[in-house]
Amino acid sequence: MLIKISEAASLAIHTMVFLVNQRSQSNTTKGISSVLRASGAHISKVMQRLVKAGFVKSTRGPSGGFVIIDQAEKASLLDIYEAIDGKIVKPTCLFKAPICDSSSCVMGTSLISLCQQLIDYLKNTKLMDIPMPKIPNFPPNAKKLSSARENEVPKPFKRKKQILSNN
Repeated sequence: MLIKISEAASLAIHTMVFLVNQRSQSNTTKGISSVLRASGAHISKVMQRLVKAGFVKSTRGPSGGFVIIDQAEKASLLDIYEAIDGKIVKPTCLFKAPICDSSSCVMGTSLISLCQQLIDYLKNTKLMDIPMPKIPNFPPNAKKLSSARENEVPKPFKRKKQILSNN
């Protein structure tokens, strides 16, 4: 099997890049989830694991949130990946139950080579070296978001309003 990057690991990496670029301010789970367009519950679980791994610090309360720890800026993407998904196991076969060894595989040694290239990239790429990607509508304008939601009526309710207005 090739390396699988779970959604949790992907969220962790993206969150850490976001936090490095927002290091001067505390960010809430809700804020991070809106920027990454991800489930708040999933972000919350990922953040708990990042706190436990020592990459971020959390503060409770109305002005609380998450901040990256200074040393974490020097962390590699591999460090973040492994904090969430554990050590990368290099593949030997595409099948769950290997039918050949890597030296006689129909894929040759390409699986091992591709895996090693990805590991090298993750190991050599530091959080502080990654610029914040361009995210449409970032930073989110809270006033604009709330007014857009107020005018938005879910489709099932639109039908009910039409039915009620016809009576």
